[in-house]
Amino acid sequence: MDPSEAIPLFQRYVGDWGGESAEYKLEGYKNGKLVKTQVVGTVKEVSLETKVSSDLLVEDITYDVAAVRIKAVDQYGNLVPFFQESVVALVEGPIELIGPEIIPLRGGMCGLYVKTKGEGGKAKVTLKANNTKEPVTINFEVVKK
Repeated sequence: MDPSEAIPLFQRYVGDWGGESAEYKLEGYKNGKLVKTQVVGTVKEVSLETKVSSDLLVEDITYDVAAVRIKAVDQYGNLVPFFQESVVALVEGPIELIGPEIIPLRGGMCGLYVKTKGEGGKAKVTLKANNTKEPVTINFEVVKK
């Protein structure tokens, strides 16, 4: 393809400043079967997605710890690597943060640790960041042995 043919295609489907934003559905096939679908497009909203190592913590002869991984994702669930806001973690109940309560996202990701503090019961961590859809709450159960 000649560059003079490629430029109009790029401007129409990718770099159309001021035009309507496009949404693309990408499908991956292996041996003729659909194995992966991903939708990409202009980021219109950002939310926080979390993965917790364990929501059940056991306070025994020492404290217990859980890791929380946090990602900024768009409306399609794709990582937003240039989202550089900070996440504020608010803790309630018989757990506490290990480290600061304000955690900057780097590459759209960050993490934190919580630990038990000598008693049992229900606990939660609420995560907030500017320019995100809504806060995320993670519930924990702390068992005292």
